[in-house]
Amino acid sequence: MSYHLPNITFAYQNQSTREGLADLQIGNATPQFKWGHLKVDDLNVTSFKTLDSAMRHLERDMETDIVVEYLKGVRE
Repeated sequence: MSYHLPNITFAYQNQSTREGLADLQIGNATPQFKWGHLKVDDLNVTSFKTLDSAMRHLERDMETDIVVEYLKGVRE
């Protein structure tokens, strides 16, 4: 996606994608997907000089989310 997109367009694309993924069926199950996003702007552009660095950041964020979700289940 482009940084030129207004936030409303970005939100619409995300919602549309979520709905499309929710409609997927494998046998009798609905697959679960991990979701992440990163907006590179004037404030953080120097932190993400390459696509690889941005992707590593997203992967770390998603891994952290999975661990947090797992720990919530363990505590309950």
